[in-house]
Amino acid sequence: MNILGIDTSTKKANVCIEANDKLIDKSIDNEITHSEKLLPLVDGALKEAGITLKEIEYLACSIGPGSFTGIRIGIATIKAFAKVIEKPVFAPSSLDVIAYTDTKDTASYVISIMDAKNSRIYYSVYKQKYLKHYSKSLKILETILVPSNDTIDVALEKINDVLIKGNSTSTTSLKVIGDCAFMYEDLFINKLDYLFNDIITYNENISGKALINMAENYIKLGYDEKYKKDYLTLDALYVRPSQAERAKQNEL
Repeated sequence: MNILGIDTSTKKANVCIEANDKLIDKSIDNEITHSEKLLPLVDGALKEAGITLKEIEYLACSIGPGSFTGIRIGIATIKAFAKVIEKPVFAPSSLDVIAYTDTKDTASYVISIMDAKNSRIYYSVYKQKYLKHYSKSLKILETILVPSNDTIDVALEKINDVLIKGNSTSTTSLKVIGDCAFMYEDLFINKLDYLFNDIITYNENISGKALINMAENYIKLGYDEKYKKDYLTLDALYVRPSQAERAKQNEL
């Protein structure tokens, strides 16, 4: 299947294409240039893959949380593509995609986090499962705490509460992954160590490859319906009000 994925929820814009048994992964690191560089990046990836936009069978786009401006640019671009080529859009949250990053671990639970500044994080919690697809085991994520935004202290309390309900023994392992995982590593270990026999941290940002892998595997397993959108229903997941709205409400 030919899949085109776009993520612009952080300072790094990702464009990834799976086509003709090749994975093309391109990115730029300057958030200011997303609006100028995204379409040329897509064009370059299509040319390298040797296909045209009309040959894409499924689109993918992370919908946030993250950079408000970046999210809008990515979603507007994918909406335009979806309307022109009349194809569905696989639309997970940015936190879903981070949690789906291939780290070769066997953790039972995953906490996906993104730095939201001012000692706040975007976060979500998942149970990591594997389903058989022919001879392969493909990963799916069961969400046990939906994408949220809080100070790190409040987030840790909420995460602790939800994991207590879902994890009754200390024989399982936990993965904490995201762009600020190392920053808060000690806090997560100190708070949750009693629940798990092992806590592993990965300081990873969102990637186009993880987005494409998640889309491809969920489509194969028939689990994509939950995430399937079209150009009319695709929308952003901000989780937290914009900076302008917070300033109006005298909130940090």
